Amino acid sequence: AYARIKDEGKIGKNEFLSSAFIMCSPKDLEREEWQLDFYNTKENAITSFKVINKEIIQINKNVEIFKEEHTNVLELKLEEVKIAFEKAKEQGELELRAKQEDANKIIIILQQEKEPVWNITFLTTMFNLLNVKINAVTGEIEDRKYTSLLTFDKGSQ
Repeated sequence: AYARIKDEGKIGKNEFLSSAFIMCSPKDLEREEWQLDFYNTKENAITSFKVINKEIIQINKNVEIFKEEHTNVLELKLEEVKIAFEKAKEQGELELRAKQEDANKIIIILQQEKEPVWNITFLTTMFNLLNVKINAVTGEIEDRKYTSLLTFDKGSQ
Protein backbone atom coordinates (compact mmCIF):
# COMPACT_ATOMS: atom_id res chain seq x y z
CA ALA A 1 0.00 0.00 0.00
CA TYR A 2 2.84 2.39 0.89
CA ALA A 3 4.50 1.95 -2.50
CA ARG A 4 1.17 2.42 -4.32
CA ILE A 5 0.40 5.62 -2.42
CA LYS A 6 3.85 6.96 -3.21
CA ASP A 7 3.91 5.77 -6.84
CA GLU A 8 0.45 7.17 -7.58
CA GLY A 9 1.56 10.62 -6.39
CA LYS A 10 -0.96 10.79 -3.56
CA ILE A 11 1.61 12.41 -1.25
CA GLY A 12 3.66 15.52 -1.89
CA LYS A 13 7.39 16.18 -1.70
CA ASN A 14 6.95 17.67 1.81
CA GLU A 15 5.31 14.47 3.12
CA PHE A 16 6.74 11.24 4.48
CA LEU A 17 5.42 8.06 6.07
CA SER A 18 5.26 8.62 9.83
CA SER A 19 3.26 5.64 11.11
CA ALA A 20 1.08 2.66 10.37
CA PHE A 21 -1.96 2.22 12.63
CA ILE A 22 -4.69 -0.32 13.28
CA MET A 23 -7.38 -0.49 15.98
CA CYS A 24 -9.99 -3.22 16.28
CA SER A 25 -11.11 -6.19 18.32
CA PRO A 26 -8.49 -8.97 18.37
CA LYS A 27 -10.79 -11.31 16.42
CA ASP A 28 -11.05 -8.75 13.57
CA LEU A 29 -7.32 -8.09 13.36
CA GLU A 30 -6.75 -10.24 10.27
CA ARG A 31 -9.60 -8.55 8.36
CA GLU A 32 -9.09 -4.94 9.42
CA GLU A 33 -7.19 -2.57 7.13
CA TRP A 34 -4.11 -0.65 8.25
CA GLN A 35 -4.12 3.14 8.20
CA LEU A 36 -0.95 4.77 6.84
CA ASP A 37 -0.17 8.26 8.12
CA PHE A 38 1.97 10.74 6.21
CA TYR A 39 3.41 13.79 7.93
CA ASN A 40 3.47 17.06 6.02
CA THR A 41 6.51 19.04 7.20
CA LYS A 42 5.26 22.28 5.66
CA GLU A 43 1.77 22.12 7.23
CA ASN A 44 2.72 20.27 10.45
CA ALA A 45 -0.21 17.99 9.68
CA ILE A 46 -1.06 14.36 8.90
CA THR A 47 -2.78 12.88 5.86
CA SER A 48 -4.06 9.32 6.30
CA PHE A 49 -4.91 6.55 3.86
CA LYS A 50 -6.45 3.08 4.06
CA VAL A 51 -6.64 0.40 1.41
CA ILE A 52 -10.24 -0.79 1.22
CA ASN A 53 -11.20 -3.46 -1.33
CA LYS A 54 -7.86 -2.84 -3.10
CA GLU A 55 -8.69 0.87 -3.45
CA ILE A 56 -6.59 3.53 -1.74
CA ILE A 57 -8.94 5.78 0.22
CA GLN A 58 -7.81 9.06 1.73
CA ILE A 59 -9.53 9.27 5.11
CA ASN A 60 -8.23 12.69 6.10
CA LYS A 61 -5.96 15.39 4.73
CA ASN A 62 -3.66 17.78 6.57
CA VAL A 63 -5.23 17.21 9.97
CA GLU A 64 -3.45 19.13 12.71
CA ILE A 65 -1.41 16.83 14.90
CA PHE A 66 -1.10 16.91 18.64
CA LYS A 67 2.46 16.46 19.81
CA GLU A 68 4.56 17.68 22.65
CA GLU A 69 6.37 20.93 22.03
CA HIS A 70 9.97 20.50 20.89
CA THR A 71 9.34 16.98 19.59
CA ASN A 72 9.74 16.04 15.98
CA VAL A 73 7.71 13.64 13.91
CA LEU A 74 10.18 11.15 12.48
CA GLU A 75 10.05 9.36 9.16
CA LEU A 76 9.17 5.68 9.55
CA LYS A 77 11.97 3.76 7.88
CA LEU A 78 10.29 0.55 6.75
CA GLU A 79 13.57 -0.85 5.44
CA GLU A 80 14.86 -0.96 9.03
CA VAL A 81 11.93 -3.10 10.28
CA LYS A 82 13.21 -6.66 10.86
CA ILE A 83 10.55 -7.94 13.28
CA ALA A 84 7.36 -8.83 11.42
CA PHE A 85 3.95 -7.74 12.65
CA GLU A 86 2.98 -11.33 13.58
CA LYS A 87 6.06 -11.78 15.79
CA ALA A 88 5.48 -8.45 17.56
CA LYS A 89 1.80 -9.30 18.07
CA GLU A 90 2.76 -12.67 19.59
CA GLN A 91 5.14 -10.94 22.01
CA GLY A 92 2.39 -8.53 23.04
CA GLU A 93 -0.05 -11.41 23.53
CA LEU A 94 2.48 -13.21 25.76
CA GLU A 95 2.63 -10.11 27.96
CA LEU A 96 -1.19 -10.04 28.03
CA ARG A 97 -1.39 -13.72 29.05
CA ALA A 98 1.22 -13.12 31.76
CA LYS A 99 -1.25 -10.62 33.28
CA GLN A 100 -4.01 -13.25 32.93
CA GLU A 101 -6.07 -10.84 30.87
CA ASP A 102 -8.12 -10.94 27.67
CA ALA A 103 -8.38 -8.02 25.28
CA ASN A 104 -11.51 -6.29 23.98
CA LYS A 105 -9.54 -3.96 21.71
CA ILE A 106 -6.05 -3.86 20.33
CA ILE A 107 -4.26 -0.78 19.02
CA ILE A 108 -1.04 -1.26 17.09
CA ILE A 109 1.17 1.55 15.84
CA LEU A 110 4.39 1.08 13.92
CA GLN A 111 6.31 4.30 14.45
CA GLN A 112 9.83 5.65 14.37
CA GLU A 113 11.65 6.52 17.57
CA LYS A 114 15.43 6.05 17.59
CA GLU A 115 14.57 2.91 15.65
CA PRO A 116 11.21 1.63 14.41
CA VAL A 117 8.97 0.47 17.27
CA TRP A 118 5.85 -1.67 17.45
CA ASN A 119 3.67 0.13 20.00
CA ILE A 120 0.93 -2.34 21.02
CA THR A 121 -1.87 -1.45 23.44
CA PHE A 122 -4.52 -3.85 24.71
CA LEU A 123 -7.76 -2.63 26.31
CA THR A 124 -8.70 -5.56 28.52
CA THR A 125 -12.00 -7.02 29.65
CA MET A 126 -11.04 -6.01 33.23
CA PHE A 127 -10.74 -2.31 32.20
CA ASN A 128 -6.96 -2.25 32.18
CA LEU A 129 -4.53 -1.00 29.56
CA LEU A 130 -1.43 -2.97 28.73
CA ASN A 131 1.04 -1.13 26.53
CA VAL A 132 4.09 -2.93 25.17
CA LYS A 133 6.76 -1.25 23.02
CA ILE A 134 8.81 -3.69 20.98
CA ASN A 135 11.91 -2.66 19.05
CA ALA A 136 11.11 -3.52 15.42
CA VAL A 137 14.79 -4.11 14.63
CA THR A 138 15.90 -6.31 17.55
CA GLY A 139 12.58 -7.66 18.86
CA GLU A 140 13.44 -6.58 22.41
CA ILE A 141 10.71 -5.20 24.66
CA GLU A 142 11.71 -1.60 25.33
CA ASP A 143 8.87 -0.66 27.65
CA ARG A 144 5.72 -2.09 29.18
CA LYS A 145 3.01 -0.36 31.16
CA TYR A 146 0.00 -1.91 32.83
CA THR A 147 -2.59 0.60 34.02
CA SER A 148 -6.13 0.42 35.34
CA LEU A 149 -8.62 2.56 33.48
CA LEU A 150 -10.62 2.82 36.68
CA THR A 151 -7.90 4.34 38.86
CA PHE A 152 -5.79 6.15 36.22
CA ASP A 153 -2.65 5.38 38.18
CA LYS A 154 0.79 5.85 36.67
CA GLY A 155 1.14 2.18 35.77
CA SER A 156 3.31 -0.62 36.98
CA GLN A 157 5.42 -3.30 35.43
